[in-house]
Amino acid sequence: MEQYNLGKEPSFFNSWKFIAFFIFVVFFQPTNVALYAFRFSDLLLFLALLFQVKNENPQTTNFKEYKSLFNLGIFMGSIAFISTLFEYLYLAAPIKSQIFAHFYRWFRFTLILLVVINIPMNKKDYEKLIRFFVIMLLIYLPFVFFEFYDLFNVKYFIVGTYLPILGGGVNASEEYIYSFEREMFTYRAVAFTGNANMSAILYAMVANILFANVMYSQKFKTVLFSLFFMFASLTAILSAFGSRTSIIVFVFNTLIFLYINQKDKAKVALKGIGIFISAIILFIILLSADLIQGRIITTVEEYDESKSVAAVAGRDEFWQSRIDDFITFGNPASIFVGLGYTKLIEDFADNGFLGTFINLGLVGLYLHLGFIFLILKQFKNVKKVSTQYTHPLLIFLILVSSIYFETTADPLENFKYAQFYVLMAVLLYKSLNEMGVLEREEAYGFR
Repeated sequence: MEQYNLGKEPSFFNSWKFIAFFIFVVFFQPTNVALYAFRFSDLLLFLALLFQVKNENPQTTNFKEYKSLFNLGIFMGSIAFISTLFEYLYLAAPIKSQIFAHFYRWFRFTLILLVVINIPMNKKDYEKLIRFFVIMLLIYLPFVFFEFYDLFNVKYFIVGTYLPILGGGVNASEEYIYSFEREMFTYRAVAFTGNANMSAILYAMVANILFANVMYSQKFKTVLFSLFFMFASLTAILSAFGSRTSIIVFVFNTLIFLYINQKDKAKVALKGIGIFISAIILFIILLSADLIQGRIITTVEEYDESKSVAAVAGRDEFWQSRIDDFITFGNPASIFVGLGYTKLIEDFADNGFLGTFINLGLVGLYLHLGFIFLILKQFKNVKKVSTQYTHPLLIFLILVSSIYFETTADPLENFKYAQFYVLMAVLLYKSLNEMGVLEREEAYGFR
């Protein structure tokens, strides 16, 4: 059964508002500023956890998959610690203190689970949280175009001023700075994530949620609003961000949404109109994007002719170089636990599965695939409750976007996106558990 908040208004740390603020902080806090692996968002997690322990929040963790979600961060963090230690010893290099930070970067997933799973929420709270996510990105949308057309040099400000001033963190990410410097020369917007493709996938999620509004809403103003900003988000994806992956994700998720809702005869006509309008919008965007994409490709080729194919048409050359690194620097245990995190700028592989294998070996890849399985196995339950509740489906589509994103990026390795990714998985299980559709077992938690 769904839980409803009764009586007085819940405190900040015990409401959906904390989750919304946490999402905002994760995406907009400076990634390059850290005390080892600790940032302001981590302080929020610990404060919320202390509050919940003090106030003895009721347990809602009696679903079967809770142990798997709970152990994910602990096991991945342990492998990261062990693999990094092995690699340091194999290379006869001094062991750095950041080795403990590599454990925490994964253990953070367990903290997110502990905090979020016990926050009481009802249907309206989930809807408010999703609405907050959409509004947050739509408010920033004008700055995406300002950045792309050099009307407001967000990108140059961040690279030229923001990072050097605040970049004194103990665990500063070379990959993060590299991403900015590379994107500066490709005329692609990077927005608040610092990465064009990552920002684009978030706006693809927004476009899917707005499409759902078109399908569900009976109010003309809401439909018109949703269509307009869906168009604006898709335009940003193909022009400012130049991301083909994200547009594929949008189309794929749209098909999933329509498949799940196909039995609702009252909306058949509205769906047909929505599909028709979406097809026209995509056709117009694709036509108008030719010159823009040509500009991006030309710029990349001028910037580094040797990388033009890998940077624009595919990532096969980069993937091959990462495999070569694995073979060259690997120790006898690398096939099982990976290379660890001893070479900062080479920790990413533009493919989540390859990146996990290189960094954490077969054991880490097994856990990674297990996490994805935990998400996809809930498809039937999401479909079952979709006639009464829309938020599990929207959260599931966000997660499907993230899974597809694994083919061209390392979402679990990225500080910002990884927390959002895991948070959405926790919210999916939390919502389905509250509806009573998950298999139950004895409660399991931190108390």
